[in-house]
Amino acid sequence: MDEGQLVFQAESAGHLLADRWLAVPPYQRPYAWEVGNVVEFWDDLEAALNEGRQHFLGAIVLSNSEQRHSVIDGQQRLATTSLLLAAIRDQFVELGENQLAEHIERTYLKSFDRKLGKTVPRLLVSPADAEYFEQQFIDRSGAEPLSPSQRRMTKAFEFLRIKIAEVAEAADPAAELNRWIDHLESGARVIMVATQSDADAFQIFETLNDRGLPLTIADLLKNYVMSRDPSRTQEVQRSWDEALDNLGTSIETNDFVTFIRHYWNSVAGATRERELYRSLRTFVQTGSEAAEFVASLVTASRHYSAMANPDSKYWTESSSTTVRSIETLDVLQLGQYKPLLLAGLEVLDGEALEKLARSLVGWAFRGIVYGGIGGGVAERAYASAGVALRSGQTKSIDQVFRQLRPIIPSDDDFREAFAVASMPRLRIAHYTMRSLERALRGEEHPALELYPRDPKAAQSEKILPRRFSENDWPEFTREDATRLVSRIGNLAVHPARPWTRLTPSAWPERREWLVDGDSRVNETLRDLATWSPVQLEARQSAFAELAVEIWPRTPESGSA
Repeated sequence: MDEGQLVFQAESAGHLLADRWLAVPPYQRPYAWEVGNVVEFWDDLEAALNEGRQHFLGAIVLSNSEQRHSVIDGQQRLATTSLLLAAIRDQFVELGENQLAEHIERTYLKSFDRKLGKTVPRLLVSPADAEYFEQQFIDRSGAEPLSPSQRRMTKAFEFLRIKIAEVAEAADPAAELNRWIDHLESGARVIMVATQSDADAFQIFETLNDRGLPLTIADLLKNYVMSRDPSRTQEVQRSWDEALDNLGTSIETNDFVTFIRHYWNSVAGATRERELYRSLRTFVQTGSEAAEFVASLVTASRHYSAMANPDSKYWTESSSTTVRSIETLDVLQLGQYKPLLLAGLEVLDGEALEKLARSLVGWAFRGIVYGGIGGGVAERAYASAGVALRSGQTKSIDQVFRQLRPIIPSDDDFREAFAVASMPRLRIAHYTMRSLERALRGEEHPALELYPRDPKAAQSEKILPRRFSENDWPEFTREDATRLVSRIGNLAVHPARPWTRLTPSAWPERREWLVDGDSRVNETLRDLATWSPVQLEARQSAFAELAVEIWPRTPESGSA
């Protein structure tokens, strides 16, 4: 094959394994198919066989090398086909058809390599699984699965063994099994795309797989950075694996893609997921740039993991106010601010970092209550602020605020929005009432959750219950209840004393239950003779005045 030449060839899965020595490169992910994928693989093959037609398994992308073809795309299908062939071989052994079993093994599973002077597998799967794959399925010498991918392989093989055993229940089992071999030799078709170099193979892989799916994006990113300089593959792979490990995973999950996007937003500005791969290619073009990028993921992944875990040792040297802010941001569970916080964790420390984290709590909560600002607008603003902070264009939190000012609701806008806001999400409702409670008690930084976490932290309680009797609550119509039941003004702090009645009572008894304790939020209910929409809205308006102080718009200084 001439340099740069591409070969497109219709092939069968069986011939592909029988005619070529194949190897999955070190940077490819391990075996990822769950049983559901294998069931679908089997069902499609079986349906095509029974209907006497061919079945297209997709494209297999290979690149040439001196020893083996590198499998750039198609590992899961080829590995599963090998497992199916191993299951057929084992069934022939059980039937006493040893010559047929030996033929399958030597043709598809392992052969003598004259250059190496020994018998080796025809397909070398991902290095993380290669030894187990060879021992357990090719050599049948027995091995214990030690990783999730190896356990997935085992489950796949067990399923295929059961299906092949069912095939062997035919009147002539050997003939039926041979029919399956013929199907893999001629009916299970692929388009084999062979290139002279990995770079060409990656381009083909990208074209075939650029569908905007999260896992595909992760594969594209990984394959791209690995392809920039083959001599640095191991270095880049180690950094990639370390980033995965920092985030508590071993495979490229959707959450891992989200992490990369949030990090990239703090480097290059707001980038939608489907644009992530193309954006990265414009910045990362050489081997050294690829290595630097993946090394930066290692650092960023430590920060990103800590952002979701206030208990992380990462925060050991941080102030209690910073940790409380991180705890609170985790409760709010928003993604838009994360590129800015990621940048802050890399360039700020001490009081500046504390000030940013605490300010983000106020800005994020104001955004939740006010709404109206499109998620994309907020994401772009936070990403731009992250880029400016990381690059040194902005050097203080006050400058960050000035950049974000257009998307942070003003005091008047926030007050008006809070006065009519509903809190249907329980997590946010609980947090809101705890913050109001801390403010009424005069605690410092009332918007910040306490740390360490209190497993008995106060929860919110609806004053007018969702299910109620109109006889017991004559001030409310059904329309009133639907409109007002989740409003902040209808929330109290759940008292420590349990509610023992099976059905909600009328207002006087419920009021006594709520105020029987030391809650300052609930104390606002004590002198109310009735509970009505008017009183609910007045109470919420009073809370709105307090909210402007609890969740300030402008950055504050000082530690708790």
